[in-house]
Amino acid sequence: MKTIKYITCLIALITFEQLYSQNFFPLNIDNKYQFYKNIYPNEHEYVTRIITDSIIVFGKTFYDWGGRYFYMDEEENKLYTTIGSQIKLAADFNVPKDSLFISHIWGSSPYEFESEGIDTVNILGDQRIQFGMSYNYTSAPGPWWYSIHVGFKFVENIGISTKCYSYHDLFMLTGYCEYLIAFENEILSYNPFQFDITLLSEVLDRPINHFPYQLSAEVSSNYDELVDSVYAEYSIFRNDTILVSQHKFPFTDEPLEATVTLDSTNLQIGDLIKFRCVLSDATIFSGKFFDPDSGYFQFRVLPPVTDVEKEVHQENAFKLSNYPNPFNYSTIINYPVLQTSDVVIKVFDMLGNEVETLVNEEKQTGTYEITWYAENLPSGIYFYQLQAGSFVETKKMVLLK
Repeated sequence: MKTIKYITCLIALITFEQLYSQNFFPLNIDNKYQFYKNIYPNEHEYVTRIITDSIIVFGKTFYDWGGRYFYMDEEENKLYTTIGSQIKLAADFNVPKDSLFISHIWGSSPYEFESEGIDTVNILGDQRIQFGMSYNYTSAPGPWWYSIHVGFKFVENIGISTKCYSYHDLFMLTGYCEYLIAFENEILSYNPFQFDITLLSEVLDRPINHFPYQLSAEVSSNYDELVDSVYAEYSIFRNDTILVSQHKFPFTDEPLEATVTLDSTNLQIGDLIKFRCVLSDATIFSGKFFDPDSGYFQFRVLPPVTDVEKEVHQENAFKLSNYPNPFNYSTIINYPVLQTSDVVIKVFDMLGNEVETLVNEEKQTGTYEITWYAENLPSGIYFYQLQAGSFVETKKMVLLK
């Protein structure tokens, strides 16, 4: 029995040491953090913090995080900050739950924070260990009554995940909370953002009297406000010579479905136009997304056509689309069939795995639609592919739950 007790105590001690030996604020140059800031009563914004500066104080490297310099002592399991030329305690991750300690993490004055202890939470895509601390003060009742709340939460190997402040008196209530939504450091990275851009216009060789040519693109995103720019990038080739290279037309209409116009100025019959749609995001990852995913769409400028030829050209303007996109649970796929043929429509995931066959039968000439139900599938980007005789076209769609 004594041996069993000894082993039990040893296991408990190891677990305790592992729990309290996490790095709750890894600091280094180029660490990136993106927060969603909820501002009382009904405003919000996105806050980006990137560590770009550090200083040496008494032989310790302090890193600039949000205008304050911090140093994480992993041996002591404590976070320090600078007040002038002095080093002060910002957080003590060893303090048990409900116990008090003096902290300089908020402003230049010391405040008595209460430890919320360590627990395990499901955050930023995984189960992680978290430490919380808060300061709460309420004055005596009277005409000058007020209350203040300040709270921080730290997550192992990440850093500050939540930062809240509120002030309340008899006349006003103000405050904010910042919630970490993405980060990147030397240890871990979490990127929840999904962006995609899809050309809605058909890419066909066009008679020169069928310009201007209108490009229409649709943006899919789970963070619409972090779409930084959307534009068409194109080049014009004449006799294998580049006339215009990488010229940009910004999409300036509604950000989730926008159009630009390419007119016939300086175009000649036989010119080859190559273009692609580009989306740039405003996240800490500063990504770019293209349609097509690689290379360019291209079409040639043809001789002018008569009204009869124009009807034939328009008849061949094949358009495959789905609505809504992004969608939740179901979307309607519209597809025309130009001539009687065997039609197959399949859905694939991001890895190219076939998810479902929606249509597999002969269809007469006409326009059709089919509803795809995805209630049992995870959120993400999917592709639907139409095969009608020798014609093949693939489009993207985004499932957001």
